Amino acid sequence: MEDKLMSLIRIFSSGSPPEFDKVLTFLLETFGLEKSYIFLFSNNCINSNELCIYQQSEREYSFNTFSEIFSFPWFVKRIKNKENIVIYDIDEIAESPSPESEFMKSRDIQAFLGAPISDKEGKIYGFTAIAACCKKMNWSKKHVRILGVVNDLIACYLSQKEKQDAIEASLKEKNILLKELHHRVKNNLQIISSFLYLQSEKIDGKNPKDMLIDMLEDALSGAV
Repeated sequence: MEDKLMSLIRIFSSGSPPEFDKVLTFLLETFGLEKSYIFLFSNNCINSNELCIYQQSEREYSFNTFSEIFSFPWFVKRIKNKENIVIYDIDEIAESPSPESEFMKSRDIQAFLGAPISDKEGKIYGFTAIAACCKKMNWSKKHVRILGVVNDLIACYLSQKEKQDAIEASLKEKNILLKELHHRVKNNLQIISSFLYLQSEKIDGKNPKDMLIDMLEDALSGAV
């Protein structure tokens, strides 16, 4: 387990955006289950990543990304309340049709466990989940604890990414302002250059001091 956790930490400490398929693979291999998920909230919709075993004998995986296909009001409500989603057996909720039950039925999910992804400030980014097919599950504290470790790493990455994006946006805005300032200074210098040229045409033997005073007075009168 320690080796797997270290490999997971390396995914997030590499300096590159984490590959979510590797995170989901870690969850599947750690628990020996059939499906794992990362659901990220974005602009009131859900961007989702799903990893499934499509060949059980060799544990070959199918990685899918989908967006805004399903709306999960019950899931989202629990996650935003910072509560885990714990379903030991889909038969417990199958009698009440819902987007969640339809989603699980469409993927042959029998049991489902989800935990919120939140940072230290309490911001909710989404949730991770693991699922078992064709069997009930007695989810334990170990399942929840490992999901929590994964979620802490994801939240840390997303929080840092938001801050980095904000810094880059701020730098971009400042760069635009500097370019505008440079443009205005350049225009002003051009105006001054033209003004001095016009003044030079009026030189009629005055000494330099008197000439500069005249130029200054003309410039100040034009600035009013």
